[in-house]
Amino acid sequence: MTYGLFITGTDTGVGKTEVAAAICALYTKYGVTVHPHKPVESGCSDLNAPTDALTLKLASECRDSLDIISPYRFIQPLSPELAAKLSGKKLSLDMLINSCQLSTTHITDINIVEGAGGIYSPIAEDALNIDLALSLQLPVVLVGEDRLGGVNQILLARRAILESGLTLAAIVLNRSNGDKFGNIESLKRRVLEPLITINEVSISPNEGRNSEPWHYIREQLTELSPLPFPLLDSH
Repeated sequence: MTYGLFITGTDTGVGKTEVAAAICALYTKYGVTVHPHKPVESGCSDLNAPTDALTLKLASECRDSLDIISPYRFIQPLSPELAAKLSGKKLSLDMLINSCQLSTTHITDINIVEGAGGIYSPIAEDALNIDLALSLQLPVVLVGEDRLGGVNQILLARRAILESGLTLAAIVLNRSNGDKFGNIESLKRRVLEPLITINEVSISPNEGRNSEPWHYIREQLTELSPLPFPLLDSH
């Protein structure tokens, strides 16, 4: 049996990576061996230092090389499908599936796979993020930003996930600042899945090495009871 989660979003820029990294760090805190995967990353200013993959590696304390964590990397800040095409490289769904190398060896191993963009964003030639999630058959964590219009985006993405037959493990309402948009109460009335609200993180430049957003999000997740994730629901 493969244990893991597929982290996706309602859109680009909603904080998928910071939430994925926080989940990686949370599992690591409880002694679970985390295998992070960011199979494709575009918008890399330095191909040798992909920001998202490095963040996942750091948060999970993973020893795997970046070539294993994120084998397909592109400079252009575009969808992976288009970035690959403009780079003159092939990027197929099978290539992404094979790159994930999901661990099935032990109950204390878990795979955290982060997609690229939203659930219906193109991720490879003729493939969307949801196609990768379906191929991997991992429960999905949906990340949306607490902003005006956020409920609409979350409900649309939720419907797409559920109608595909995938399991929706949790919905994360990220970067919340109170409930000034009314999104929390609105979603509570409309979804059955665990709804996790992550408060907006404000970081001072002088806070030192533990000042990454995922560090603070992990602490917020630690306070949840019960934890809505596989392997951790008994902690």
